[in-house]
Amino acid sequence: MKEQKYIQTIFTEKAPQPGDYSQAKKIFVGTGWLVYTSAIGPDFTAEEQKTGQVKNRQDEAERLGGYIKPYDMPEQTKKALTNLEAVLSEAGAELTHIVKINALLSQGNYARIDNMFSEFAQAYNNYFESKGITENLPARAPTLVKELPWPGYLLLLDAVAFIPNTELGKTLKKLDEIQGKKQTMVD
Repeated sequence: MKEQKYIQTIFTEKAPQPGDYSQAKKIFVGTGWLVYTSAIGPDFTAEEQKTGQVKNRQDEAERLGGYIKPYDMPEQTKKALTNLEAVLSEAGAELTHIVKINALLSQGNYARIDNMFSEFAQAYNNYFESKGITENLPARAPTLVKELPWPGYLLLLDAVAFIPNTELGKTLKKLDEIQGKKQTMVD
């Protein structure tokens, strides 16, 4: 199927290999681009698989006794955010462009949900702080689910980002300046 020029499919080997879906879609909306990602977990990336660090999910399971650091919320949060950032980067977006992150969280082997959520929130905030982002964090919607489809997984993230059209922004700024000069001349 031919790609539409206003809708682009995003793929990077620096994030987990997608199955029968896209890692993300980038859509032109006139004032910029919206990027919608698929659910992204703490998987090994396609690049890591190619370099032989891990051959496939079975090798990964045998090597780690499950998927990446089973039941380790801080590590899984960091890895999932790293994978999410790679997909967004491929689309031309930065972490500061994220409007909202949805987080599916599984209680896993945590005895208390508040402990699990606390570890997620701390790791999430640490990740953004490590990138120099301490204000204007994206909206976040954590949702607790009974379990995720893969053993040992504690979270899946998806995001919506907006990449402003900088050329349009420059044009609008010029128009504002012209409007301001006209207003001054009238006064």
